[in-house]
Amino acid sequence: MKKLFLALPLSALFFLFGCGGGGPSGAGGGGGGGTGSFSNASLSGTYVYTISGFDLNTNNPYREAGVFTVDGNGNVTSGTDDFTEGASGISTSTSTGTYAISGDGTGTLSLIFDGVSSNNLNFYITLASGSKFYLIEADALNAYGVAEQQDATAASTTPSGSYAFRIHPVGAALGLNSMVGQMIVSSGVVSGSADVIQGGSFDNGTGAPLAITTGSLTAPSTTAGSTGRGSGSFADSLGTTSFNYYIVDSNNIRFLLNEATAVGIGRAALQTGAPFTTASFTGGYAFGSRGDDAVGGTLNYNDVATVGQLVVSNGAVTGGIYDSVQAGMQVRVGAPLTGGAYSVQTNGRVAVTLAPGIGTTTQQVYWLVSPSLAYFISDDTTKAEDGIAQLQSTTSFSNASLSGQYAFFMDGLNFAAEAYVDRVGWINVDGNGNLTLFQSELDNGTLTNNGKFSGTYNTVAANGRATATVNGISAAPSDITFYLVSPTEAYILQSGASTGYMIIGDMNLQ
Repeated sequence: MKKLFLALPLSALFFLFGCGGGGPSGAGGGGGGGTGSFSNASLSGTYVYTISGFDLNTNNPYREAGVFTVDGNGNVTSGTDDFTEGASGISTSTSTGTYAISGDGTGTLSLIFDGVSSNNLNFYITLASGSKFYLIEADALNAYGVAEQQDATAASTTPSGSYAFRIHPVGAALGLNSMVGQMIVSSGVVSGSADVIQGGSFDNGTGAPLAITTGSLTAPSTTAGSTGRGSGSFADSLGTTSFNYYIVDSNNIRFLLNEATAVGIGRAALQTGAPFTTASFTGGYAFGSRGDDAVGGTLNYNDVATVGQLVVSNGAVTGGIYDSVQAGMQVRVGAPLTGGAYSVQTNGRVAVTLAPGIGTTTQQVYWLVSPSLAYFISDDTTKAEDGIAQLQSTTSFSNASLSGQYAFFMDGLNFAAEAYVDRVGWINVDGNGNLTLFQSELDNGTLTNNGKFSGTYNTVAANGRATATVNGISAAPSDITFYLVSPTEAYILQSGASTGYMIIGDMNLQ
C-alpha cells in the first residue's frame, strides 16, 4: 500500500505559477516570464520517470519509479508507480492525474494513486523538450527526478545486448555502496561484471571487477500504463541485486532496487563501438558525480558532489579541472586534475589513475557506453561516489557557447540550515555575461526562494568552465559553477560564496 503524503492542493500550485490549464503559449508567455512556446500538447505519449528523495517524517531516503501516459490535453490517463523506502521492498500503485504546462516549459503535475484523491503526489516540473522534463516534489518531502518519453516499439521487447550500467544503493545495513559495470543480456539471461564499493571495500578486496554469475530479466509488460516495465536480478560474490526495470528506448533502461536492506535507482545504456581500444577513450570529458561518505564515523547520504573536466589521450591523463564540495565545505575550486596512464579493455572498462591535488592519488573506473559517454566510480573506500562523463563537443568553448534558455534541476543540502534543497526551473543566459534564473525551490518540504533572480557570469573558458553569481536564491549571493558538455548541456554545482551548500544538477537547452 502506498504511503499517504501531505501535499499542496493543485489550486495552490497553479496559483504559484500564475496559470491554469495549459497556461499562456507563445514566446514570453511562460509561467516564469521566460521564452518558449510550450503547452499541454508538448507532453504526449508515455513517460518513464525516476525519483530520489528523503522522507522528513521518517528520516529515511526513498526512491520511486514508474510509467505514465498523458493525452496532450492535461490528463494523465494511466500509469504504474513503484515506491520503496526503508526495508519494505517495492509497493506498487496505479496512477492517473493532471498536468499544466506554461509557455516557458514550467508547470505542475499531479499523480493520484489507486483512484484515491487524497493519496497523491504533486510536482513542479520544467520541460527541456517534449521528450524530457525535470521535476521536484511539491509537498512535505524533498525529492527530485527526471521523466523521459518512452519509445513504444522498444518497450515491448526484452532488452538484449551489452549494457554499461550504474546503480547507487543507499542503506544503513550496507554502509557505503555503489556499483558500475557491464550487464550482458541474452534471451533474458544476465551475465557480466561490476566494480563495487561496499562496506569500506572496493571490489571485495580482489583488485578486479566482480563477475556477475547468475541473473535474469522478465519480459516487459505490454499493458497500458505499465508498458516496458519488468523485473530482474543478478548475483556477484557480495550477494544478489534485485530490481524493477523500465525501458525508455532501445538504448536506455532505468532501474529501481527491490531490496530489504537498501533503496536505489540506476540506469543502463546499450554499448556501441566495441571492441573498445585506447582510441575509444580520448578527448575532453565533462563530468558530474555525487555520493555518500562516512565523515564522523556515520553514514552521510549525498554528502559529496563533484563537477569537472577530464582530458585523456593515447592512454594518459593529459589535463583536467574540477570543483568538489563535501560536508558543505569546498574541497577544491577550479583545481587542476592530473594523473598517469590508463588502459582500455575490449569490454569498455577503463582504469584511470588520478592525482586530484588534495589527498592521495586515487583510481577511477570508467565503463564506456560509447566513446562519447561513460559511467564511472571512484575507488575510494572513504566514500561511495559515482557519476557520468560525456565527451565535450569542442575544446574551444566561449561566451557564445552559453546562450539561451536552459531547463535545470538542482538537488542537495544546505548544511548551515540542516535542510534538504531541491530546485527546478530555467536559466536564461544572454551570451554577454548576464543571466536570469527562475525557480521553484523546496527546503525541507517548504516552498521558499521561489521566483525570478538576476545574476552575472564570467567568461566561459575554453575547457567549458564558467561561474555565475546569482542574487537572492540563498542566504548569500550564490556562486554556481558550469561545466559545459556542449552549448546545449552542462553540469552545475552551487559553491563559492555559499559555503555550507552542496547542490548539484544538470541543465539542458530548451
